[in-house]
Amino acid sequence: MSDSQLLAGMFTAISSTDPDGAYDVILKVSARMDEDKTKKNTARIPDCGCRKALESWGLKFRETTPISRMIGSVKCLEVDLPENWKVENRGPWNYLNDDQGRRRLRWYIHGWDRVSVQTCNRFSVRDKDLGPRSRVYQVLDGDVAIYVESCNMPHARLREKYDDGSCGWHLSNDEESREARTENYKAGEAASEKARTWLNENREGWRNDLVSWTL
Repeated sequence: MSDSQLLAGMFTAISSTDPDGAYDVILKVSARMDEDKTKKNTARIPDCGCRKALESWGLKFRETTPISRMIGSVKCLEVDLPENWKVENRGPWNYLNDDQGRRRLRWYIHGWDRVSVQTCNRFSVRDKDLGPRSRVYQVLDGDVAIYVESCNMPHARLREKYDDGSCGWHLSNDEESREARTENYKAGEAASEKARTWLNENREGWRNDLVSWTL
């Protein structure tokens, strides 16, 4: 039952001289309001340059208790978040993610360093190695690839395994491989530039972090 139906029932009960019925409805409305308040999705974000972004996304906010630090404190905002928006904490780094998991804001909380909130860009270009000669440059909307530019390296690379278990493809770092490394680098830069050209042509204005969220 919606709040409007509950209120209609309250007025009906009052008009029919049924005070007990009116009281029951009032209790239900009160319980509904308490439940909505409990379920309210909010986040505390440092009040350090984020108001314009929050306003552009239609998010309501108000000043709240500052964040205490070893030296001083930081003014803070309590922000009402849409459904499935949330703050992601990664140590001292914090991110405001939207309902698609895209990072909208990021900030770093330190004991004494200056705190600033930065608007994340909606789009990015990421390279991904697929083999000894193969690499792709992906234009990402958040984490979703919306365009892919392939790159065929002139010189085959060797697979290298790192301490964390991940792998990469590289040429030897010796002097003999210097020219090959340069040619591979130039091939990668050319493909990367093509990916950014596509982004410039299809998402004009994307380099402006705040504007990128309107495209």
